[in-house]
Parts: sequence; structure tokens; C-alpha cells
Amino acid sequence: MLTRAFISTALWTLSFCGTRQFHVVNVNKNWTDAQKYCREKFTDLATIESKEEMNALLVGVIGTEGLFWIGLSQNVEQNIWIWSDVSNFSYRYWNTGEPNNPVGDVCVILWNPSTYRWNDLSFYYLHPFICYKPLGGNSCLLCLHC
Repeated sequence: MLTRAFISTALWTLSFCGTRQFHVVNVNKNWTDAQKYCREKFTDLATIESKEEMNALLVGVIGTEGLFWIGLSQNVEQNIWIWSDVSNFSYRYWNTGEPNNPVGDVCVILWNPSTYRWNDLSFYYLHPFICYKPLGGNSCLLCLHC
């Protein structure tokens, strides 16, 4: 079950039967500031660990324009991708040929022209972003004014 609730012009919430509630914040920030905002207001930037979570998140952004930061970034020293909340990185939704910029492009966006597949991008660009907060277990939440 998916629900979408409009909170204000800058924020909407998407819930699904699962473990996370996603919040799209339509305020432009760089990746670092977006992460800070998410950690202060929610839990962290969006972590996506399954096709089901990705599909739930897509319901909220399909039909919108632009790019959205998510919580995936590269640890350049170890050359590995990690989630901002240190969750397991096993599910992948990369755009064709991505990641393709190993030097300096250490963060990930959902990119509209590629049907919101993941692309690497330098952290300093300003874009809206997606946060999450956990739900209690594997439950459903009808969010009207979360």
C-alpha cells in the first residue's frame, strides 16, 4: 500500500508497507547539507535496500523534474559505495554506464532523464533531496500530516 501526503510546498511524505518512510524535500542543498538536514529532521538521506523500496520511492518522484540526492556516497580511499546510515549496500539501481566518474564524483542522485536511475555527481551541486525515517518493523503507515 502506498500513500502520499502533502505537508507543505517544500516537503511531502511517502509511506509504504515496509521499513522506511521517505520524505522528499524540495529545497536545493548540496549533498553534505542535505545529509545534515535529514539527520536533524528525520533519520538520514534515503537508503534504498531493495527493489520494493526503490519502487515506493519512485511513486513520489515520477512526474517531477530534476535530480534528487539520496544517501549513497563513495568512500574514495577504499573505492566502495556506502549508505549514509551505513546500511548494507547490496541493491543497485545505476543508470547505464554509471558510476562513471571516479574522481570527485562521490555522491549519488536520482536522475529524471534516466527514469530516476542512480548517477554519480560531485557533492557540491544544489538539488532537492530525499530523507527517510524508519517505521516500526514491517508495518504500514497512513501518513496524512506526518
